[in-house]
Amino acid sequence: MADYKMITACIDPQNTFDSDVPAYVAGAGRPHFVAHLEVCEFCRAEVSQYKMLESNLLSSLTLKRPKLRLDCPPSQLLGEYSLKLLTSVDKRKIEKHLKQCRFCEADYQNLISAVAEVEEPLQILEVHVPVVEKLRRIYASLVSGQPKLALRGGTAFSEGKPVSLDYAVEDLTIMLTLQPAKPRKGQMILSGTVLRDAMSGDELAGTSVSVIRGGKTEASESLDETGSFYFEGIQASSSFTIEMEFLDKVVIVAVEA
Repeated sequence: MADYKMITACIDPQNTFDSDVPAYVAGAGRPHFVAHLEVCEFCRAEVSQYKMLESNLLSSLTLKRPKLRLDCPPSQLLGEYSLKLLTSVDKRKIEKHLKQCRFCEADYQNLISAVAEVEEPLQILEVHVPVVEKLRRIYASLVSGQPKLALRGGTAFSEGKPVSLDYAVEDLTIMLTLQPAKPRKGQMILSGTVLRDAMSGDELAGTSVSVIRGGKTEASESLDETGSFYFEGIQASSSFTIEMEFLDKVVIVAVEA
């Protein structure tokens, strides 16, 4: 077993994203990160610990429930409560139910134990992002467009024409448009629209959207009533990610330079 106390940091933090570990475990890892794992013991340990936590939680979240417990919340909801992922309204509902139901209280204690078994070694590893945040993060896949061509000055981009990039993940479609911000050289306008199955733009309004570069937030705003967002003055010279925080997940869109 690896000596986790000796593993203190990633060897190349500037070129790895917070979403790389969960994306790799889900089978959607970036080629750069897959190659990176071959030489970075720290990130290999993070992948191993993440798999352990995911396995323990999934095992706990599939607890069998007697048919008489029709009024009990689903195990998935209890899992999200134990990871502090619920809205304040749902949190109060669960807290009230736990005071009245010894069955759900027992399930909840089992979930807490499952998380505690693997959180301690993760703290020793000094993970950059809290484990509870990683569990919610999923990586969107590019379905059309060429982000590298766009940022490196492809014909359309260099002529000031917009470049479209479409991404998809689960029930979401994310359509991005990148356009040089003339006359400000090296900057661009970034806009986008989010579509979600069975949901209107109005229902998505208020969802937080952030542009992250080098682990820091460059810009942030919320989706409007049409499910759209708009950023001006975004750097057009290096990789960045867009993070969208929904109630049930955080979606990461990575644009590579």
